[in-house]
Amino acid sequence: MAQRTFLATSGSRLVAGQTGFGMWQERCRALVKECARVRAVLHVGNLVELIQVGRYEGNSQGVASFLKGPIARGELLAIAECLPEQIPLIEREDPALLGLFEQIAVDEPPPEQAGAFSRGSRSGRPMAGLP
Repeated sequence: MAQRTFLATSGSRLVAGQTGFGMWQERCRALVKECARVRAVLHVGNLVELIQVGRYEGNSQGVASFLKGPIARGELLAIAECLPEQIPLIEREDPALLGLFEQIAVDEPPPEQAGAFSRGSRSGRPMAGLP
């Protein structure tokens, strides 16, 4: 992992300003292609948000559903987050989605260490943000 670039985005950032049919999907395709090109690990934010954002009447596909294919095929290495109480909701909404991720429980850090996590990555370099 030390040789990887870490990038960050969220479902709401991916669909922001995308008003036409297929626009956010095209943005996601470009993101997957760029992540593959630079061998990046993409932090996609909260998994529940990723499931919901991008859906509208007549289209039940959200960003998470769109990204399942690239993740399953190994084209995209992604990190997502969710709270333990969100797991049953994710399993109901998209049962196959959780199977694409290795679940790692992370305990809340003690208050004296919490600030260290908000300043950047472990290497001292902040993660780059993407649309």
